Amino acid sequence: MRRARFNDKGQVELVSVGGGVVGRATFQPGWKWSDHVKPIAGTDSCQAAHVGYVISGRQRIRMDRRH
Repeated sequence: MRRARFNDKGQVELVSVGGGVVGRATFQPGWKWSDHVKPIAGTDSCQAAHVGYVISGRQRIRMDRRH
């Protein structure tokens, strides 16, 4: 299992299964991709494709505009 922490506001745990990767993300109130991941990723938005399911709480998603 691989684990990535984003300061004290969140973490992602990843495990390889077959030919893919399954992850569990835990975010605390106040976590924002732009504040906690953007400086690490070096891009204005997340460039990875995701399928997600929120178990508890709310998550706001902002997509890039595509023309």
